[in-house]
Amino acid sequence: MRYTLYDNGEIVGQSETILIDKCKVIESIAPIIIAMKEAAQRDGVKLTLAAGLRTWDEQFALRKQNVKDKSKVNDTAYLTSAPASAFSPFTAKPGWSNHHDGTAYDFNVSSNPSAYAWLIKNGLSFRMIRTVASERWHWEYRPTQKNPFAFVQKNDPSWDGLAHTIVFGMAHTIILK
Repeated sequence: MRYTLYDNGEIVGQSETILIDKCKVIESIAPIIIAMKEAAQRDGVKLTLAAGLRTWDEQFALRKQNVKDKSKVNDTAYLTSAPASAFSPFTAKPGWSNHHDGTAYDFNVSSNPSAYAWLIKNGLSFRMIRTVASERWHWEYRPTQKNPFAFVQKNDPSWDGLAHTIVFGMAHTIILK
């Protein structure tokens, strides 16, 4: 099926999608996700998607579900314009989520810690990086980013002792105590 892609609230194109783990994945990223799943399986890890491409309507529904002030649940203007912080968890405006342009994918890591550890160790080789400090599951395809990791502060609830650094263009995982 063909879907409209958004970036920063603007339509940036369309893409055919395929389903992987019942999640929409744009055609250009599908081979990368499939290769990641196969590599993880070879390492004895089951890597599954929890979310992929979201339509404008799906993001709107997510904001409606996550709105903090339940009196605003039927206020379309509020739901489409309020800041992400008015939602719990923070939820981007329709058209503004990286799930809209096909670059962001959520992996099942909460129930599968080995998947998270595998992503930390191997994600960069597929140009997939964790970009939201508070969301271990949220990874984005960034083929040209020079510094491919978001840094997690030690006082962040998601801190897990893993940090990343780039040395001479090579990724290294460093375990900090």
